Amino acid sequence: YMLSDYSVGPLIVDVLRSLNLRDVVVEDLSYNVVAVYHRLIEDNYDKIVLVGARKTGNSDVGHIRVYELSEVKEPDEITLQRYVGDSVGGLIDIASIIYFLKFYAPELEEKILVIEIEAGEIREGNKMNYDVIKRLPYLLRLVLEKIGYENLYDIALRKLISIFADEYNVILGDQDGGIR
Repeated sequence: YMLSDYSVGPLIVDVLRSLNLRDVVVEDLSYNVVAVYHRLIEDNYDKIVLVGARKTGNSDVGHIRVYELSEVKEPDEITLQRYVGDSVGGLIDIASIIYFLKFYAPELEEKILVIEIEAGEIREGNKMNYDVIKRLPYLLRLVLEKIGYENLYDIALRKLISIFADEYNVILGDQDGGIR
C-alpha cells in the first residue's frame, strides 16, 4: 500500500478479498474511468458499491457519505473532460468514476451505491490522515452492511487491524475506531 487518504478504496478491497463473500465480486477499480465503465457493464451486476475517499471541502475530514448515483448531479462537459483527462493521465479519483458513470452509464444509475470518506490533504510521506484512519472501522461496517455481510465485521476488522499493525506500525483500537 501507498498509505494516503486516497488509498482507502484499495485498502477496503484487500480486507474484503480476505473474506469468504459468496456472490460478491470485489475489485479494485483504481484505473482509468473508461476501463472501469467497460468493466462494470460487461456483467449484469445486481448492485455495485463504490468505496473511496474524496476531498470535497464540504465536510470535516473523515466524514462518511453514502448515496446512490441517481442522487448525483450530472457534471457539465468541461468538468467531465477534466476528470477523464486526469484519469487517462493516471490520477485516479472516485469522483472521476462517479461523474463518468453518471454521464455515460444511465443503465447503471439505480444499481450504484457510493460510500466515500472525506479526505484530508495528501501529507508528506503519504501518511493517512488521523481523522480518516479512525473512521475506517465504521466505513468497513457500512460496506459490509450494504453487501449483506455485516456478520463478518469482526473478522474484517481483525484483518484491517492486522494490515495497519503489520505494515504501518499503527494500532487501531476497538470498533469505535480508536488509534494508538
